[in-house]
Amino acid sequence: MPGRRLSDRSLARAFRAIEDPWVEVVSFDVFDTLLVRPVLEPIDLFHLVARRIEAEVGRDFVRLRRRGEIEARHRMRLADPAREEPTLTAIYAAMADLGHLSTEWVERLMRLEIETERSLLTARRPVRDLFLRARELGKSIVAVSDTYMSPGFVDEVLEANGYDGLAATWVSSHEGRTKSSGNLFTRMLADLGLAAERILHIGDNLQSDVRRAEAFGLRTVHVPRAAYLYFTRRAATDLWGHDDVVLTPGHRLLLGMAINRCIEEPMERRPAEGDPILTDPEAFGYALLGPLLVAAAAGALDPKGRAAALVEAILESEEEPSVEPASVLGRLVGGAERCRADAAALFGPRFDGLDLDGELLLRPLLRALRRSTGTGATWSADLELDWLLDAEDEDEDGGAARLSLKRRAELRFLKPFVTPNRYLHLVHSAPQFFSEARNPLLRLYARARGRAGGSA
Repeated sequence: MPGRRLSDRSLARAFRAIEDPWVEVVSFDVFDTLLVRPVLEPIDLFHLVARRIEAEVGRDFVRLRRRGEIEARHRMRLADPAREEPTLTAIYAAMADLGHLSTEWVERLMRLEIETERSLLTARRPVRDLFLRARELGKSIVAVSDTYMSPGFVDEVLEANGYDGLAATWVSSHEGRTKSSGNLFTRMLADLGLAAERILHIGDNLQSDVRRAEAFGLRTVHVPRAAYLYFTRRAATDLWGHDDVVLTPGHRLLLGMAINRCIEEPMERRPAEGDPILTDPEAFGYALLGPLLVAAAAGALDPKGRAAALVEAILESEEEPSVEPASVLGRLVGGAERCRADAAALFGPRFDGLDLDGELLLRPLLRALRRSTGTGATWSADLELDWLLDAEDEDEDGGAARLSLKRRAELRFLKPFVTPNRYLHLVHSAPQFFSEARNPLLRLYARARGRAGGSA
């Protein structure tokens, strides 16, 4: 199975489970399992909507959208305590009241969110292979999703991405029950009228797709999403776990796009082992040099800054005959250019409103350069990039290049106490993570470490 980035063991186990004659039904989660978005986290979609509409609506759309969902869930619990998932319509109705929006604006915003989702969702290739194998074996295939989107939308995007022939679909917004509580699995089992052990469920969420499903007797396979696979690696925490690395919404979108391309769908010539972004020049160029090219196209670089000088050097190197595609520098440049092309397709060729800070983008790049020139990497930065390493002052203990022992201990100690999706927040936005923490132990820890209330 060359080219797949999910754990080879996980995929092999999934294929074996599907091929087991005892399994009659194969159940798939939908979002981040069958379908994937090129973003770091689902909330990043709201920033895409905001870029297209915020100037007209005159509101902070992302904040209003988050408040609207919280309010909709509050109203839902008051009206029907047994209901567990609001609809998208209910969320936008709450937004209308909170933001004093007209019916026309609410309908327009909701249509735009739906269109944005539809345009970004694509089949997750390794999981689609599992789907096709199940269909080839004549298994009955169903989908189960926790989402505020309508069943019609879910069925439409699944079919548009090659997932046809589903026997049934259960959607929490329609059923009023969720996988996270287990009640949606109860409904599925009742409708199928089949013993739970004859059903295999495959999903990305460790809690709702694995632990909850197993509690009801279903067989399970965990297929974690690419962003989680990436941020659980030590190399990723070294790059993104520093307090001075700030991911603006624009950078979050670019990083999410890069992770889905470099981790989930590996480029050619990828070494079999090691972190792709550090061990493959093309992936390095895509994830760390590419955002600088996008920032340059967006006019977000200080003309006198180091980031602008680096971009100029990259662009000049493209015209040099010595930069062959197979060379290290050629592959760095090729990856960066591929990132710019993908971003243009995703955000539009001018990148209007994409908030990027060139100097902030340089910080993880510098750390990655130091890591790539170490003994554990399979390539070295070309001389054209070496001056960057000398341009950044480094602490005597190497603090500018490596994560502090205190921060590394924090990430290791807290990881078992948070869900995989929340761990992403802990790595790349620790202040936000601790400001939103509800667990009493996490709050106590945050106060003891001086991180309470979003402090750095």
